[in-house]
Amino acid sequence: MNHRPTILALVAAAAVCGCNNNAGYTPEPPKEVQKTTVAAGDEASLWPLAVGNQWVFEATTTTANGTTVKDLTFKVTDNRKEGDKTIARIDILDGSKVVDSIDWAVDKTGIYQVTSTNQQAKYDPPQLIVKFPIKDGETFSQQLNGPAPTTGKDVVGQKVESTCLGMQEIDTGEGRMQAVAVESKTVFTYKDDTINTVATIWFVPKVGMARFIQETVGKKVAGKEIFRMKSHTAK
Repeated sequence: MNHRPTILALVAAAAVCGCNNNAGYTPEPPKEVQKTTVAAGDEASLWPLAVGNQWVFEATTTTANGTTVKDLTFKVTDNRKEGDKTIARIDILDGSKVVDSIDWAVDKTGIYQVTSTNQQAKYDPPQLIVKFPIKDGETFSQQLNGPAPTTGKDVVGQKVESTCLGMQEIDTGEGRMQAVAVESKTVFTYKDDTINTVATIWFVPKVGMARFIQETVGKKVAGKEIFRMKSHTAK
């Protein structure tokens, strides 16, 4: 029987040859990620909401039925001012098809999610996602009525406890970046089931949302979503 060496065997052999010839492989150190800070008064750069801005994500969803992976595009299609607050509509596209549309708001106090599921459900009050100014380790909480994360439509009472985790280095399709990370833990009751979600979101200054992870656990439901930015166009 002929024996064909595996790729690993070939690599190992090359490494041995290299050592004997004093020409071993020296890996290049990873490129250093430029340190990033968010200047006071410039926090809105974390979520640039000019019309036309867009972000392409690799979206991985895991449920009891299995795991799906697809590309989704978030695109700002409308932008208006209400006092010092900027409210923007972000359409979510699967290919060329709009599958959802969500309103976000940014003002001097923070980044908020206003609606969910094609504006069918509103957060009352709007859910504070990132609090300004950015303070590492700061915690903030909210009691609100909002769409159940399990359906996106049915409005339920929710308690949200959030913590600013500060700057973290993350991987994106455009390379490694530094981003402000905020973790939010939500508890709510839906159809006699107490459900807990843990979500972490990362915003890169002058880029926008670059990663999002949410895990949902209840007696009757469980799932995980991961959005990883592949590319963006922002101004």
